Amino acid sequence: MHSPDEPARSSLLRTVTLETIMTPCLGSHHLRRVKEAIHTVSNLQDKGRVSTSAFLYGHGDGGGGPTRTMLERGRRLKDVHGCPRMQHMSPSAFFERLEAEKHNLCRWVGELYLELHNGTYTSQAKTKSQNRQCEFALRDAELLLAVVAVKGKMAKKKLHLHQDDLCDAWKKVLLNQFHDVIPGTSIGRVYCDADRLYREALDTTERVRDACFSLLFKEQNEKEESMVVVNTLPWPVWQVVEVEEEGREEPCRKAGRLEGEATQSVGAGQRYVAVEAAGMGWARLSSSCLNPPPVTVSFSNNKYTLENQYMRAEINMHGTVESLRVAGGSQDVFRRDGSPAGLGNQLVLFDDIPLYWDAWDTMDYHLETARVMNTKVRSRNVCGRWRCQLSILTWSSGAKWTGMRVASSSRSRSTLPSLPERATFDSQFGFVERNTHSNTQWDSAKFEVCGHKWADLSEPGLGVAVLNDCKYGWTARGGTLMLSLLRSPKAPDANCDMGAHTFSYALMPHKGYGDRARVQRHAYEFNNKLTLLPASVGLVPHASRGGEVWFSLVGDGAMIEAVKLAEDKSGDVVVRVYETLGNATCVRLQVSQQPPPLKACLCNGLEEPLSDLTLCHDDDQVFVDLALSPFKIANIRITYG
Repeated sequence: MHSPDEPARSSLLRTVTLETIMTPCLGSHHLRRVKEAIHTVSNLQDKGRVSTSAFLYGHGDGGGGPTRTMLERGRRLKDVHGCPRMQHMSPSAFFERLEAEKHNLCRWVGELYLELHNGTYTSQAKTKSQNRQCEFALRDAELLLAVVAVKGKMAKKKLHLHQDDLCDAWKKVLLNQFHDVIPGTSIGRVYCDADRLYREALDTTERVRDACFSLLFKEQNEKEESMVVVNTLPWPVWQVVEVEEEGREEPCRKAGRLEGEATQSVGAGQRYVAVEAAGMGWARLSSSCLNPPPVTVSFSNNKYTLENQYMRAEINMHGTVESLRVAGGSQDVFRRDGSPAGLGNQLVLFDDIPLYWDAWDTMDYHLETARVMNTKVRSRNVCGRWRCQLSILTWSSGAKWTGMRVASSSRSRSTLPSLPERATFDSQFGFVERNTHSNTQWDSAKFEVCGHKWADLSEPGLGVAVLNDCKYGWTARGGTLMLSLLRSPKAPDANCDMGAHTFSYALMPHKGYGDRARVQRHAYEFNNKLTLLPASVGLVPHASRGGEVWFSLVGDGAMIEAVKLAEDKSGDVVVRVYETLGNATCVRLQVSQQPPPLKACLCNGLEEPLSDLTLCHDDDQVFVDLALSPFKIANIRITYG
């Protein structure tokens, strides 16, 4: 039993090993013999610290739990001389007893890392990709439904139906996040069901999103169309995005959306435009178009040199990045005086023969079997002012990263000439730092670790991050950072990861430790692109400003992770904000005054009010000031009239 410090620096009571407080049923504990009960005491590692331990018995691992016979044996062992006194109780009652003795418990600070099952971060790539898609799709759908509800554009009955639909979609996604499904360790039939549930969840979010877009931006009787850019992230985002022109080129031009130098045409039917949208809101495309410096591309000495206003890269004929630096910077990510040159974007194949469970495990000795697979880059002749694509590599004006889109591979490797001692990995509501060396057995066991949207190797003044749209397995050793792309184990699903896969990742150079906030923001942008959609001119308000901001944050180091309607269907809106950098900070949550909110309060995760917040007014915005401790999650409940 340990009381570990979580990322938010709070304490959480939990059991963490097989033989501390709980003896779980690995396979089956039938409670046939007295020695099985005695085992719970003889193997109790916290003797003298706690007076209660738990024995989990029954047919385990999906076997159905305890039988009537087992329950009767447990009753008979309630008070037997020479045997631990056994009492049936609920998990809540068990943990309440432990809570009373928590002053005797050990405290673990930092990450509780399971030194096993490293392969689960990569097995069943399609399931993991669908999980990421659903999480972002549900986030956007909840936001849009909340905006529609606040503006009174949807009847309550229909609003509640959509809210129930999103709740059902969340339950499907959460079911697939349960044990053995998202880790990739189930039999094949499970993934047929999981695929169906994910598709149903995505269909639901698309249906709700389209209904909200229609109410916000469409007028049934109006034929003239404009176009708007929707941004669901809480900071201004500008990107080079593709505009669908088929059958609508003239209406587009008449609406003033695509004029002259504001666009880049590439091939038949492809047109790109550089746009910017304010945080968590929308803007007219005509007022959002930018004319940034163009991408420059040259080829000499069998190398492509690509440059925009933020970075410069040299890519060889095999797609490997030989040089990468922030524009105007003197330091190169992959080149350093006195050190061997590093390389980025190496596609590497490894032998993967685990000793134990195929889908669950991968062993550290596989790192000794690397084979580089990069093939020759084919220029696809899609280079223009703001976007250039070389085979799998995409380079855009205004982008802070160089993106790779891959059809199938094993692992992407980038090696730096420097040797940072720590690597940082994205996690839920925070990040985790891990050593890049193998000084101890604990360090050595972390040869394959879990991370979400990004990972980063940094030193003062220089760093490189890898962003991705659907991967979770990473390796950081010395100056080498690897992202695991595919595994294809043969058991328990012989068809795991068979077939074609498409995914994206990116290399982002930056200025070291102080740029972590930018890395986090661009990882969100990489996963959550701007949305372009047609809108009826008469329905788009604020013509003079050309847009609207629904919610926004002023201040660095915080993120609006969710905006949703309250579960009690009162019409209140819950905004979930968390601190992202591990530092205490103060931020301002701004809310649109159309309509004006009546009150706001802090609430807990169950959306129960805790304390009132002061609503302040400034021009056309209402705001509340929030003081956030490191990695703090704050839930703000807002009431409208």
